[in-house]
Amino acid sequence: MVYNYRLVNTVASDTSSQQLVGRLRPAAVKQACTNPETRNGLLNRGITMRFSYRDRDGVFLGAFNVAPADCDKGGTTR
Repeated sequence: MVYNYRLVNTVASDTSSQQLVGRLRPAAVKQACTNPETRNGLLNRGITMRFSYRDRDGVFLGAFNVAPADCDKGGTTR
Protein backbone atom coordinates (compact mmCIF):
# COMPACT_ATOMS: atom_id res chain seq x y z
CA MET A 1 0.00 0.00 0.00
CA VAL A 2 1.39 3.41 -0.97
CA TYR A 3 0.52 6.72 0.67
CA ASN A 4 1.50 9.75 -1.41
CA TYR A 5 1.75 13.10 0.34
CA ARG A 6 2.36 16.58 -1.00
CA LEU A 7 3.76 19.00 1.58
CA VAL A 8 2.32 22.29 0.37
CA ASN A 9 4.40 24.44 2.71
CA THR A 10 7.71 22.79 1.83
CA VAL A 11 10.23 23.39 -0.96
CA ALA A 12 12.74 20.66 -1.82
CA SER A 13 15.69 23.04 -1.64
CA ASP A 14 14.83 23.87 1.99
CA THR A 15 14.97 20.33 3.40
CA SER A 16 16.96 17.14 3.00
CA SER A 17 15.48 13.72 2.41
CA GLN A 18 17.36 12.37 5.42
CA GLN A 19 15.94 15.05 7.73
CA LEU A 20 12.42 14.56 6.43
CA VAL A 21 12.47 10.79 6.82
CA GLY A 22 14.14 11.09 10.22
CA ARG A 23 11.35 13.38 11.40
CA LEU A 24 8.35 11.58 9.90
CA ARG A 25 9.15 7.88 10.03
CA PRO A 26 9.09 7.36 13.84
CA ALA A 27 5.59 8.83 14.11
CA ALA A 28 4.34 6.82 11.11
CA VAL A 29 5.71 3.57 12.58
CA LYS A 30 4.15 4.30 15.97
CA GLN A 31 0.79 5.19 14.45
CA ALA A 32 0.71 2.16 12.15
CA CYS A 33 1.76 -0.27 14.87
CA THR A 34 -0.61 1.00 17.55
CA ASN A 35 -3.70 1.55 15.38
CA PRO A 36 -5.72 -1.70 15.55
CA GLU A 37 -7.26 -1.24 12.09
CA THR A 38 -3.88 -0.70 10.44
CA ARG A 39 -2.15 -3.36 12.49
CA ASN A 40 -4.76 -6.08 11.98
CA GLY A 41 -5.92 -5.08 8.51
CA LEU A 42 -2.54 -4.53 6.87
CA LEU A 43 0.60 -5.23 8.86
CA ASN A 44 -0.48 -8.51 10.45
CA ARG A 45 -1.36 -9.70 6.94
CA GLY A 46 2.18 -9.06 5.74
CA ILE A 47 1.42 -5.82 3.89
CA THR A 48 4.16 -3.18 3.84
CA MET A 49 3.07 0.44 3.87
CA ARG A 50 5.09 2.94 1.78
CA PHE A 51 5.01 6.65 2.57
CA SER A 52 6.18 8.95 -0.23
CA TYR A 53 6.56 12.73 0.03
CA ARG A 54 6.78 15.52 -2.54
CA ASP A 55 7.13 19.24 -2.09
CA ARG A 56 4.61 21.86 -3.14
CA ASP A 57 5.90 21.74 -6.72
CA GLY A 58 5.78 17.96 -6.98
CA VAL A 59 9.52 17.43 -6.47
CA PHE A 60 10.30 14.15 -4.71
CA LEU A 61 11.48 14.67 -1.12
CA GLY A 62 11.80 11.18 0.25
CA ALA A 63 10.07 7.91 1.06
CA PHE A 64 10.15 5.12 3.59
CA ASN A 65 8.43 1.83 4.35
CA VAL A 66 6.66 0.59 7.44
CA ALA A 67 6.79 -3.20 7.45
CA PRO A 68 5.32 -5.74 9.88
CA ALA A 69 8.77 -6.27 11.43
CA ASP A 70 8.97 -2.56 12.36
CA CYS A 71 6.28 -3.08 14.99
CA ASP A 72 8.41 -5.63 16.77
CA LYS A 73 11.47 -3.36 16.60
CA GLY A 74 9.54 -0.37 17.90
CA GLY A 75 8.57 -1.99 21.15
CA THR A 76 5.00 -2.72 20.11
CA THR A 77 4.77 -6.48 19.71
CA ARG A 78 2.16 -8.51 17.92
